[in-house]
This record gives sequence, structure tokens and C-alpha cells, in this order.
Amino acid sequence: MEASVRGELWWTAIISLVCLFLGLALVTLSEFLVHLADNRLTRHLRQSLAKRLAQVPLGWFTTRASGEVKQVIQDDIGALHELTAHYYTTLGRCAGAIGISVLYLFLLDWRMAILSLLPFPFYYLIFGSAKKSISEERMRDFVAGQTMINNAVVEFINGIPVVKAFGASGKAHSRYREAVDEFLRAFLNFTQPLVAPLANANALIAPVTVLGMVLMSGTLFVLLGWIDPLTVLPFALVAPGISAPLMLLGFLEHGVANATGAAQRVQALLETPTLEQPSPEERQHPASTEVRFEEVGYAYDGQNR
Repeated sequence: MEASVRGELWWTAIISLVCLFLGLALVTLSEFLVHLADNRLTRHLRQSLAKRLAQVPLGWFTTRASGEVKQVIQDDIGALHELTAHYYTTLGRCAGAIGISVLYLFLLDWRMAILSLLPFPFYYLIFGSAKKSISEERMRDFVAGQTMINNAVVEFINGIPVVKAFGASGKAHSRYREAVDEFLRAFLNFTQPLVAPLANANALIAPVTVLGMVLMSGTLFVLLGWIDPLTVLPFALVAPGISAPLMLLGFLEHGVANATGAAQRVQALLETPTLEQPSPEERQHPASTEVRFEEVGYAYDGQNR
């Protein structure tokens, strides 16, 4: 009898190790493939954006600051990384961990499983109500604040020679301070409604909260004679482990929302009207590469020339 039990333990350990290393290999392979796809997508989008911007009218640039273009080509393309390189692999890992854990707990005892998992539905209720408080107007203000920061930084850095040449001190950094203040206002307006609900939701599914729920339910069930004390141990080990994947899904959803907004801005820039290109027969080549400026002046703010 002892030899058979020892043999079963060895087989259980071997199968567990094989599954562990197989899972690690699959995760590594999937991450490698999606990051290759993300690199190709990033390269394709940036080349397409650069080609598109090379064909837009010059007046398009005069109505926009360089920080807006920088945000789309650099920041928004970078934000897509969360969606293309991490969303599906993370979603699969979290869904698998949660699904297997819940199935295992229900196979042990469905009554104990229901009570042990009770905090998680309330987490989604609080999390969902908090998401509804984020209006599109607040999101637009937040993105506009980021754009103002980008524009102000570029203007401040590029304006240093102008300040030295024309004595326009105080103007460049004053606009930067205004952009920072505006972004701070938009940031607080965006995050303040979320602080308390998300803190309560995360505390509700914290491992210590779930463990406390398991111990209270297990103690009650043992006193009533419904389960033996040893049955409580798997619930105390497995149920708190569901908290981490659920929190990760919440953070992932926030990143996907940012990536979705970034994708919309990238798509809008890719649809920018371009100049009509002449046919190959109508194209003309310049006679020389000479560029001449005659009687050209420059003034800053219409005052200093």
C-alpha cells in the first residue's frame, strides 16, 4: 500500500513538472511570435505614416504643432504595443488560470466554492460602475492635455535660440507651465472619480480578503459537519491565487482602452487628405538644385526683426 502511494506521488510530481515546463515553453513561444508581429506592425505603421505625411499639403503642418505629429508617430504607436504584443497572450494565461482554479474548487465542494469566490463578482460590479464614470469628454481632455505637453516641450526646446536672439524671455516657459497646469487639471478630473472605487474593488479581492472569506466559510462548514477540516486546505491555497489574474485583467483592460484610442488617432492620421499626385507623363524635373532667397526677412511676434 505504501509503495503504491509513493508511486502515485512520483507520477503526480513528474506530470506536474512536465506540465510546468511545457507551459513555460508555450508562453515563451507565444510571446516571441506576438512580439515579432508587433515589430512588423510598428514598422509598417510608421512607414505608412511617414509616407502619408510626405504627401499632405504644407498648410496642414502650419495648423498643427510638431508635438501632435510626434504623439501619433511615437507615443500612439508605442501605446499599441499593449494591444498587439500582450493582450491575447495575457488574456489566455489569465483565463486558463482562473478557469482551471474555479473548476477544481467546484469539483471539491460547490457550496464552499460559491462562498470562497463571492468577493469576485462584487469586484466586477464596482469596477464596472467606476468605468462608467469615465466619460468620453474626460478622456478627450486627458489626451488633449498630453498633446499640449508635447507641443509645449517642443516649443520650449526649439525656442531657446529665439529667446537668445530676440530677447523673448518668459514666453516659452510660461506656455510650458500653462500646458503642465492644464494637463494636471485634466489628469485629476480623469482619475479622481476612479481612486476610491478602484481602491475598494482591489481591496475586496486582495488575497488576504479572499483567504479570510475561505477560513470563515470553512470554519462554519466544519462546525456544521458538512466538510472535514482537510478539505478547507485546497480552498485556502487556490482561491487567493485567483486574485492576481483578475487584477491583471483589470490593468490590461485599462491598457487596451488607451491602445484603442491611440489606434483611432493613428487611423485618422492615415486618412489625412493628400495632394493630388501628377501622372508620370506630367512630372517635371528641376533644371538645377539651387534654392535662392531674395529680400526675405524674419520677425518674432511681429516686433523684433
